[in-house]
Amino acid sequence: PLLLTPLGEESGVVNLRGESRRGKSTALRAAASVWGAPEGHSSFVRQWRATGNSIEGTAAEHNDCLLPLDELGQVDPREAGEIVYMLGNNQGKGRAHREGRSRPAATWRVLILSTGEKGLAETLAEAGRPLKAGQEVRFVDLPADAGKGLGLFEELHGAPDAATFAEELRAAMAREHGTAGPAFLAWLAPKIAADPGWPRAALEPRVRDFLGDFLPSGADAQVRSVGRRFALAAVAGELATEAGVTGWPLRDAWAAAGECFLAWLEDRGAPVAREELAAVAQLRGFIQRHGAA
Repeated sequence: PLLLTPLGEESGVVNLRGESRRGKSTALRAAASVWGAPEGHSSFVRQWRATGNSIEGTAAEHNDCLLPLDELGQVDPREAGEIVYMLGNNQGKGRAHREGRSRPAATWRVLILSTGEKGLAETLAEAGRPLKAGQEVRFVDLPADAGKGLGLFEELHGAPDAATFAEELRAAMAREHGTAGPAFLAWLAPKIAADPGWPRAALEPRVRDFLGDFLPSGADAQVRSVGRRFALAAVAGELATEAGVTGWPLRDAWAAAGECFLAWLEDRGAPVAREELAAVAQLRGFIQRHGAA
């Protein structure tokens, strides 16, 4: 999230979508613990159970930071599409005082990590509305199953099972929360202050390298936009490792972000425009309904 403003990127959502008890909430709380308490009365995690107006205020409060939102299923399906556009556009609605004078709209740049048993397309379908390309670019549904029989996890790092590993993560969050994010900020801010052009000069080539590694040849611009979001996560993770914050081997964050981007792409179906995917789905449905004729 700290790189959004320096690189001129828009806000967006990554939603961990999958059945209950797959590790989604553990992952959300682990991400929240980078900046604050993962649970309890002072938890950094927020809930989707809100109207568009209150989410505006929440997004503004988390400006230039992570906004963890739990349980997409709590949002009103009739409001979901407009909320996604509003969050991705970095600005709330314009309003007026009682006297008629306009009030400044709330603004923000945030990256939102979300969880839900359903994705955005299924949520919109409950209100009879289709998923639009602009919504998909802003709201990335990521399947919360790594395909290893361990739910969201790929590696248990010596734990006997996924439940034990999740407990170990929660214990680490309770001990160490609220330290990694400020430490990274303390390393990053002086670099940008000393040279405001440094982010674009030094980091844009790394974003292009990520896209070169993972973006399929001939991918549509919609897919490229989503790829940039994962590239941003990869670059930020590598920077935090270089700063001595993570303790991870170099290229681990890069590989993890690439794996997630490819999982999204596989789940989506093809690196073409959303409109083309919709046309194929309509044709397939027509054949299934009327093929015998």
